[in-house]
Amino acid sequence: MSQSRFLAEAENAQDCGSGFGVFLSRLPDQAAELTALIAEFFAISSALRKLDDLIQRSRIGQSRIQEDIRLVIPSLSYTLKDVTDYFADLNAGASFITVGRYRQIWQEISKSVREESDNTLCQRLRKYRVFIDELCFVVRGEPVNQRFLIDTRATIRAWLNRQEYHQPIEPLALDTRPPPADAVRRQQSYERQRPQPQPLPRSPQSPYSPHSPPPINLNFNYVPPFVPDAPGSPTFSNTSDNWSSSSISGNSDHWVTTIFRDNRSSTPLPREALTSACYDNYAPGVVARLNEEGWVHILQISFAGGGLDMRLYYNYSDRRTRIVCRMTRPSGQRVFYYRTASSLTLHRGGGSMLQLCLRSDRSLWANLVFSTYELMVLFHCTFLGLCGEDRHCFIDPKHCELKGEEELYGGQISDNGFRHALRIFRDGDSQGIRLEASILEKDLLRVPVWTAFITNLVPSKTWLRKVTSKVVRLQELKVHVFSEEYEARSVNGATELSFVSSNDAKSFVNIMDDLSRRP
Repeated sequence: MSQSRFLAEAENAQDCGSGFGVFLSRLPDQAAELTALIAEFFAISSALRKLDDLIQRSRIGQSRIQEDIRLVIPSLSYTLKDVTDYFADLNAGASFITVGRYRQIWQEISKSVREESDNTLCQRLRKYRVFIDELCFVVRGEPVNQRFLIDTRATIRAWLNRQEYHQPIEPLALDTRPPPADAVRRQQSYERQRPQPQPLPRSPQSPYSPHSPPPINLNFNYVPPFVPDAPGSPTFSNTSDNWSSSSISGNSDHWVTTIFRDNRSSTPLPREALTSACYDNYAPGVVARLNEEGWVHILQISFAGGGLDMRLYYNYSDRRTRIVCRMTRPSGQRVFYYRTASSLTLHRGGGSMLQLCLRSDRSLWANLVFSTYELMVLFHCTFLGLCGEDRHCFIDPKHCELKGEEELYGGQISDNGFRHALRIFRDGDSQGIRLEASILEKDLLRVPVWTAFITNLVPSKTWLRKVTSKVVRLQELKVHVFSEEYEARSVNGATELSFVSSNDAKSFVNIMDDLSRRP
C-alpha cells in the first residue's frame, strides 16, 4: 500500500473530527460523548501518520502487516465516508440548520453504526485506533497482544463484510486510490439516500469558479518555487530552480491572491529574536499528490525569521484548504510538512508571531514571524476567511480575536444587504489602527469580511465626512476583502459606511475625532 493512502485517511479523519466540532457547539447535552468522539478521530489521524512514518523506514515491517492493512484501512475508509455522507445530508438545501436538525443527524449516525456493528461510533474508532497502534509495534518488531489482534481482526472483518461494495476493491498494494465515489454500494436496511454535498448559503460567501488560477508569489522575502517531490522520493530536495517572471501573476479567480497587493501602510512590529518553523512529521510526496488530485495553489508566502515557506492549496468543489510548509535546513535540503486548515487554529503567540496549533491537542504546529502589523493581520484574517468557507470547520469566535489588540469601538453597519459588526482595533505592540467588518451569523460569528488599515489616515482632518445621520464617507481607504462576491460600497472613489443606528454613526465619528487629536 502506498503511504499516501495512510495520509489521505489521516486527513479524512481530521476533517470528520473538525466537522463534529460544530455538533459539539449545538448539542451541549451530548458534550461528553462528542468530545470523546472528536478526540478519537484526531487520535486515529495521529496513529496513521505514525504508521506511515514507520513503514517508510522498514520494508520488512511493512510486509509483516500487509494483510492487516488490507483489512483495517478499507473498513476505516468506509466509516469515514459514511460520516461525511451524513454531513452532506445535514447541509443539503438548508439556509439555516436548526439545533433539532443537528440532533436528528447525530441520532441517525449513532443508530446506523449500532445496527451495523453493535457499537457506538466512538467505540468503533477506538477499536481501529488501538489496532493501528498494535500494528506500529509489529513494524518495530516489539511484543504485541496477539489475543487482541486475533479478536480485532475478526471484528473488523465482520464490519468490512457489511461495508463492501458489489465491485471488489482492487488490491491495495497496486491501487492507492480511495474507492470511487460513484461505486454501487449494497444498501443496508438503516441506510438512506443521501444528497451530494451542497455549500451553505452564507453571508457573503458564494460558489467559486472551477477554473484554476495561476499562482502568485508574495515576495515578503524572496521565495524559490516549491518543486513537487515525486511519489516515493526522498523527503529532501536540493533543486535550485527559481520563479520566472511569467510565473508571478495576480490573475486569479480566488480572492486570496488579491489580499496582499497594494497595501498602503506599513507599521513595523517589534524586532524579536524569533524563528519561523514547523514542528511535525515530514510529508514526502505531498506537493505532487495535491497537484495530481486537482488542488489549486492559490498563495505562497515566505516568513521572516527563518527558512519557512508556505503554500495554500484550495479545492473549488468543496472549498477546503490545505497548508504545505517547506523548511530549508542549513545544509540546503528542503523538508515538507502538511495539514488541513480545518485541523488547525491560529493564535498570536508574541508581538510579531502567529502560531498554528492542532485542534486535537492544542500542540504547536508552526511559528510564523511577521515584520509588520499589516501582514500579520492580513494572514490572520485570510486564514479565518478560508476556514469560514469550509463547512467542515468549526470556528470559535474567540479564535477570531488577535491577542494584543484593543477594541476601541463596536457598532453595526448595513453592508450589501447584510448586517455586519464594525469594529476599530488598535494594536498594543505596533500602535497600528484598523477597521474590521465581520459576520454576525451564529455559525460564522466574528469571521472577518473586510479590514482596512487607518494608522496613516487618522491624523488627517479631511479623510472622514459624515454625510447623513447614519452614513459616513471615508476617503483613500484601502479595503482588503476576504470574500469572492463582496464589494465595498463606494461613492466617487470613497468608501461609504451605512450604520444601523444614528448613535452608532455618532460614536464612530467621535472615536475617530478623539484618535486624530492624540499624538
